[in-house]
Amino acid sequence: MTRRPGEGRSNLHVFRRPPSPRWVIDNPLSVSLGCGPMSDHRRSPLAQQVAARIQGWVASGRYGTDSRFPPERELAIQLGVSRTVVREAFRILETRDLVHVRHGVGTFATQKPALEGHHLELEVGNQLAAMSVTEILEARKAIESVIAATAALRRDVRDIDALKQNLADSAQQLSLLAVDGEEWSRLDVEFHKILGACTHNALLEAIQVQLADATIGVRRIASDSVESMKAALRFHDQVADAVIARDAAAAAAILIVHLLDVQTRLIAAMEARAPFVDTES
Repeated sequence: MTRRPGEGRSNLHVFRRPPSPRWVIDNPLSVSLGCGPMSDHRRSPLAQQVAARIQGWVASGRYGTDSRFPPERELAIQLGVSRTVVREAFRILETRDLVHVRHGVGTFATQKPALEGHHLELEVGNQLAAMSVTEILEARKAIESVIAATAALRRDVRDIDALKQNLADSAQQLSLLAVDGEEWSRLDVEFHKILGACTHNALLEAIQVQLADATIGVRRIASDSVESMKAALRFHDQVADAVIARDAAAAAAILIVHLLDVQTRLIAAMEARAPFVDTES
């Protein structure tokens, strides 16, 4: 007797755990050690290429600030990819604060990527532009832990003053009844840039500047509540204390824990976000 497809097979497969979203890191601890999987890069390489292509259009002026992109269907045909790939590319660009979605209306360019600065900074920035959120988070843990340790060994009096001023400004901002999210993001980015300056190493400082600027969108998503901002400030205080005490090991370790916390909050925030709306009109 001819068996029909699937007849007689076990139905246990229905209890399998559903696959994780493409951007979720499978093992955050292994990633923090520099050996984990790079989910976005491995699972959706086309999305990275499409994101870089769209970012190039914005940089060239083809789409200016607040310009509306064509519907996903048109872009998919134009680029020769699926609409799912286009949608994922827009998610990548949104975390970099380069596009924003008006639900029920469409996707719009947020800003023109900076094309000025030193050659070294441009090279680093160009590499970051083609990286996924997962890769950037992995790079931040590997690179910024070294920056924090080096900062602890080389900081001077002016560096300490800059750190203390940033922490005071951040605490004052969080003491307000209505916290200014934009100002908090600026202070958050500034703290990490100050750490880079504390190294007194031009290369490390340039890399830190580009990492900080490239993750502004991610920071806004991860710090979507006052509680998240306060958690970040607590970590900043601890990192600064270690840097001031010249405790390189503690500075690096606390920085990694801080970024793991950011990673956890980012994943939770992205899971809670509404799906993208494809507007065909």
